[in-house]
Amino acid sequence: MMYTTSTLTLFILLATRAQAHIGAYHKAMYCRNGFSNVEVPAGRFVADPQTGLDWDEFWFRGKCKDFPPPDGEFLELPAGGYATLELAGNKAATSINMGVRNLTEWGDGEEHPELEHRVALNDSLSNCVGEPNLHALDEANASGSALAIAYKSDIHTVEWSDLVVFSVAPNTPWRRVAKFEVPKDMPACPPEGCICAWGWSPDWCARDNLYMNGFRCKVTNARADAPRVAPAQVAKWCEVPSEDGACVAGPKGIIIHSQQDAINNVPTADITSLQKTQRDGRFDVGHFRSPGAFLPPSSFALSSPVFGVTSGVVVLTSGFGGVGYNEKMGFMPGAQNDIFVTTNPNPPTVVVPNGNGAQRPMGQCRANFNLKKRSLEPAPRVRRSRFWGSLFG
Repeated sequence: MMYTTSTLTLFILLATRAQAHIGAYHKAMYCRNGFSNVEVPAGRFVADPQTGLDWDEFWFRGKCKDFPPPDGEFLELPAGGYATLELAGNKAATSINMGVRNLTEWGDGEEHPELEHRVALNDSLSNCVGEPNLHALDEANASGSALAIAYKSDIHTVEWSDLVVFSVAPNTPWRRVAKFEVPKDMPACPPEGCICAWGWSPDWCARDNLYMNGFRCKVTNARADAPRVAPAQVAKWCEVPSEDGACVAGPKGIIIHSQQDAINNVPTADITSLQKTQRDGRFDVGHFRSPGAFLPPSSFALSSPVFGVTSGVVVLTSGFGGVGYNEKMGFMPGAQNDIFVTTNPNPPTVVVPNGNGAQRPMGQCRANFNLKKRSLEPAPRVRRSRFWGSLFG
């Protein structure tokens, strides 16, 4: 089918304005055109949440495994540098939309000056950002997303323990362009490349949403003597180490919850239990651990500390985030530099979903994330003409 420039532009405008969640886009992605090998200008192929699925449906979005990127396309991972993804609700709002540009700083292709310095003053559902559908109150409460790598070239052979989280971008998704710090010791991939995945578990303004997108990737600038990446192990909740136990140190795999019980590595009972609510955080005290589960407003602790300012950086003084890629689950922000066999020698093996993982000595987790300094002045109210549909759609 042939498209004229004017037709493409109208198609993209309509597509970007349709309500969507957030996915990770790159020219080397799987399902770049959905379940098709024909290039199309727009589509929310990887931006829909995954819930209640079995292993085959959840892992790399099921049939997406059969629709690889074009030959020669790779997500590049510069050792010691940064990998870049675009986090958007639709392919049309990204730089891979067939040459027709409707790009802004945001993942819906529109301008949002009201989000530039947004600081939510309470944790009311009406304060959730609905456009773009970021599942967050503000940037400080964006839960964080992760990149993981498997040193295999065939996506159909990648098991859970093969896929190790090597980078966490805190306070994402928020803006369209997100950068993920790559450990300097990352080894090179096989000649045909590696398989990577982006993962996101929202903490706020969501139901039981979970996201997993696949990519063909390769490590660049790798040292010849770089150590191997050790197998993944299951992360655990460690918000208060003295009560929860210490965080899991070393390489960790992707988080799976809210799918069919047989594949979850975070039990549903842990994230919906009244006895296991969050205990520290700007708005998190009294909330279920995740995702998007709320206690009655009278249970909210809105008087908890908000910000402390140190050396030009705003620090969340008591942490944030539920079950996701953040420090309450033992994931440090930035490059995960403890994922190698040299940092975790001779690990014993334990059973994890669809494969074997590794149990390593426990470490401690910090309570804080850093965030670039933002204005603490209240921002204009966010447009929410379709808020409830975007929140629970």
